[in-house]
Amino acid sequence: MLNEKLGEKLGTTRATDQKITDVELEKLTDLNLDNSNITSLTGIEAAKNLKNLSLNHNSISNLSPLAGLTSLKTLSLKENKITDISPLAGLTSLTSLNLEDQQPSIKPTDKSFASPLKGLTGSVIPVTNSADVINSTATPGNIQLISLPANGASPILNTLWTRSVTIGTASATFSGTLAIDTSAIPRAAQPQPQPQPQPQPQPQPGNPSAAAHNPANKPQNTVSGLLANTGFNVFLGVIATLALVAAGLLILR
Repeated sequence: MLNEKLGEKLGTTRATDQKITDVELEKLTDLNLDNSNITSLTGIEAAKNLKNLSLNHNSISNLSPLAGLTSLKTLSLKENKITDISPLAGLTSLTSLNLEDQQPSIKPTDKSFASPLKGLTGSVIPVTNSADVINSTATPGNIQLISLPANGASPILNTLWTRSVTIGTASATFSGTLAIDTSAIPRAAQPQPQPQPQPQPQPQPGNPSAAAHNPANKPQNTVSGLLANTGFNVFLGVIATLALVAAGLLILR
């Protein structure tokens, strides 16, 4: 895509995979490739005489090919997917710079992961802490996810960052929104619902008056009942014994 766009700017017709020569690139001093669906800047390294370069509204993430373009005066990279601006540190001729509204994404496999956001020196740029995303204190330089989206919800968590930078005499704000795709992070097993105990049927109350008048309903095995029955049986046994003794005495006479 970059070759095709450069070919258009140079006024030549070429295949999209046809290499543009260094001689052709060295002729360029001004280049506007806004809204060109560019994902890679590979090939632009030879444009050593570029002074003004605009690459707004593309999908550029790697700025390494720009590191040697030290003749640049103005550089605009608004709304791309940039996370690391350290390749721009040597562009000290800059007088105008735009690095706002970047929209990169990352797909970690753990709730704590290395931040891709780097400043001019390569140091990590902190994100703006939120309820779901914070800068890790346990592992400096990492981003920590506090919670994950619920099952069925979008797996994307967004976090913001902003950093003021100065290169040459150009001051700018490097800012954007990092989209974190959490779909590859393992979820904890969801607890299974426990079965609820079924209510036991309660005995229906009887008719107390009927129970009171029904001898069959009277308790027969109570302790007092047993004692009463036992005493009566002993009494009968004693009477029977005395009767036998009396009968024996009469016979002896």
